[in-house]
Amino acid sequence: MKSWLQHLKGVGPTWCYVLASMCHLLCCRVTEVLRLQAKHVDLAFGRVQVGELKKQEKILKPLTDTAKTFFTQLRDNAGHSEQRTRRFGSRGYVTYQDSWSWPTDPEAFLFPATRKDAVAKHMNKDTASAAIRRARASFVPPAGTDVKISSIRSHSSRQRAINDLKVTGVSTPIGKRFARIVSDRVWEGYGQLTTDQVDAGLKQATAFQQLQNQIYYDA
Repeated sequence: MKSWLQHLKGVGPTWCYVLASMCHLLCCRVTEVLRLQAKHVDLAFGRVQVGELKKQEKILKPLTDTAKTFFTQLRDNAGHSEQRTRRFGSRGYVTYQDSWSWPTDPEAFLFPATRKDAVAKHMNKDTASAAIRRARASFVPPAGTDVKISSIRSHSSRQRAINDLKVTGVSTPIGKRFARIVSDRVWEGYGQLTTDQVDAGLKQATAFQQLQNQIYYDA
């Protein structure tokens, strides 16, 4: 996940990096994050109000320490900006700042619509999906991983977040609540662990490591 987020930060657009990070940190669907307004983020109490979706009532999600730091930095820095250099036809290579801004108006959406003819005031999922497809075209996964580039989609951040909840031993009730999943069957169906997650989980399993060591190396 880290390499993908770093890639997004590097190639842009910047808003896509911020969006993917928020989806992962909040374990939210892209649609849920796109509908967030500045007023929904309460950094004083470490909560984010996620709106109604798929017949589910709105929910307050707690911010982890990492998530709170991430959101606080975005607010305090008035957003996030990356310097990029691109070729623009006859203009040649142009260096510019690709910025995403934290809203100053509490009623404003974190990700406002980019099209003048947009029906909603917030960005739509199709725009996000298209940006992710463009970014993944130049993504090279780290060696030793089993990442399938074609499988990286708008929902990948949330799916990875669910994987993270499972591999780190977060209890099912807490994990389901945080992921906003009601059904046990749906929860079990999510989260096909990656090789690096299995590796990390096995290394954290002290008893398992000790058992193998006893079998092969203890006198």
